[in-house]
Amino acid sequence: MLVLLVLALACAGLCGGLFFLGWQSVDKVKEAVKEGARAAPPYRMALERVQADRKVKERLGEPIRDGIPSLFNYQDGTAGGNAEFRYSVTGPKGSATVHVVSEKIDDRWWFRALGVTFSDGESISLADEDTPIKLE
Repeated sequence: MLVLLVLALACAGLCGGLFFLGWQSVDKVKEAVKEGARAAPPYRMALERVQADRKVKERLGEPIRDGIPSLFNYQDGTAGGNAEFRYSVTGPKGSATVHVVSEKIDDRWWFRALGVTFSDGESISLADEDTPIKLE
């Protein structure tokens, strides 16, 4: 009987430890994805524009923080590139989703779309699709 109890406790400890390590690994993978996205110039510039926008700050409060991207498509080459991101942003007053579409032409990134959709469904555009915004 004592042997069964020891085996049950050992199994529970092992399973709990593996679950804890697995959960920690998922968090580390999520953070690595977020940091990888932040390294992309169009993602970084879009986030800076969202965080600086008066209307977004009024709706979400400050600080505004980005979440894990739900869409991460980034291709950068010598001949050009394109990127599309979708990620959440949150502030003390609420949350929103940011959608970014950008293109690299002649070694410069341009926003084709930069939209923010708030949790109540209201959307604002921070980029004029007819006049791309050059990333600096």
